[in-house]
Amino acid sequence: MNKFKIILILLIFNIRFFNAQTKDIKPIPTHCPEVTSNTVITERSIDEIDFNVEAPKEIHEEKNDSIIYDNSKVEVSPEFPCGNSKMLLFINKNYKIPDEQKKEANNTKVVVNFVVQKDGSLTDVKVLRDVGLETSKEAIRVIKKMPNWNPAILNGKKVKCSYTIIF
Repeated sequence: MNKFKIILILLIFNIRFFNAQTKDIKPIPTHCPEVTSNTVITERSIDEIDFNVEAPKEIHEEKNDSIIYDNSKVEVSPEFPCGNSKMLLFINKNYKIPDEQKKEANNTKVVVNFVVQKDGSLTDVKVLRDVGLETSKEAIRVIKKMPNWNPAILNGKKVKCSYTIIF
């Protein structure tokens, strides 16, 4: 029992001693190039450190080749050649459904998602919402018939990007 008491007293003493020694020490931010392990951190020196460090410009291409970015996360969104108005004309010209299905198809919409590749080609066409009535097959056919788009741009480089169209 005496050994237990001695260990407990030593443990309490070490904790109090350690807390007293480290009370004024602040952690050193390791992401700041101007701070080294020998730098003494004070309240004033923390205010002088620029924490707005830019991310490195080099991006590992082999890792980012498989990333498909969301349309809202890129600097320049992918675009149909000559803009959205030309895309709407293309869809109106090519999206054909039988007259008896038009009435039902007008009440609900087909939502199609696809990936615009770095070269502008369209891949991975998926129907997110389907009306039925063969309208989703027609929407996929029209997407696959589209010419190559202008790809999305992020950090000055062409990237793969997801895009959604409502028919």
